[in-house]
Amino acid sequence: MVSKLFISIACLMSMTGCFGQFSGSLTPDYKGGNNLNLNAQHGVGNAHENVVGSLGLSANTAGGPPTGNLGLDYNRGLNSAGVFGSHTPGQQNTVGGRGSLNLFNSKTDRLDLTGFASKTHTPTNDITKFGAGLKTNDHGVSFSKSNMPGVGSQTRFDGQANLFKTDSNRLDANAFKTFNNPKQGPSFGSHGAGLDWSNVRGHGASVGFDRTPALKETNVFATGRANLWQNKGSSLDAFGTANRALSGPNRGRTDFGGGLGLSHRF
Repeated sequence: MVSKLFISIACLMSMTGCFGQFSGSLTPDYKGGNNLNLNAQHGVGNAHENVVGSLGLSANTAGGPPTGNLGLDYNRGLNSAGVFGSHTPGQQNTVGGRGSLNLFNSKTDRLDLTGFASKTHTPTNDITKFGAGLKTNDHGVSFSKSNMPGVGSQTRFDGQANLFKTDSNRLDANAFKTFNNPKQGPSFGSHGAGLDWSNVRGHGASVGFDRTPALKETNVFATGRANLWQNKGSSLDAFGTANRALSGPNRGRTDFGGGLGLSHRF
């Protein structure tokens, strides 16, 4: 199944011409096998007005159905509108729409309104989700809500703030809060926060935590990436992750991951 979907994407690429960018990564999965991710993107137009299409494939070498993703976005100036979807054979189909509207723009400040809505069909249920957000310069806030009939709903709030920025480095802080309301059982929530550092040369690192008080569960994580090689069109990167459960049902469990990613711009 993985090979058939990969061949289909390759054929589509050959019919539509060269994509603007192609990237892929292969990383070990603690559950078994390796996670394969392939992404291709191509744009038509100019810097002010263009249409961008994307295709993606994710799968595990140990087996299981792959997931295909696609998107099509129209961009004009600082505004955009698009559609997206994904398909996992026998498990789920998702379709949705998204957009961004510029509310204010000057030489030093900018304010944008973003939004999306999607519907996911599974063999047992349908899941609807929608959300909106505001972005100003390097800061932003957003919310999303998902609903599964007969099961429950979740509301999530996210925030991001830039703490430090130069021509070569930046440091951002992020935080989230979720409210879960199951149809059966008491409501509960989760929260978390983290820091992200990125470098213009392609290096970066993240640290953070999440906590679910009702389960007395706390997890911490760290990720890192390093650019190993690049030229005008290609880049080779290495990345790794580490997660540890400090408390809760999986207390003491530690998961590690790592891999390589290759991207090329045509």
